[in-house]
Amino acid sequence: MLLRWLNTQAVEPAAGERMLAAVPAHCLRAVADVASHCAREWERLAGALQQGDGRLEAQ
Repeated sequence: MLLRWLNTQAVEPAAGERMLAAVPAHCLRAVADVASHCAREWERLAGALQQGDGRLEAQ
């Protein structure tokens, strides 16, 4: 189930470029902040999976 969901979240490079190009200049900082937050959360998920316990540590 998780792998199927992750697969739906994957972005093809060309699609990512199109999304990036569509962000208005005045929103770039906000979108970058949200993207950074998401990246940190994905890193936490990956770390929990690599540890093998599947539990996320509270931050």
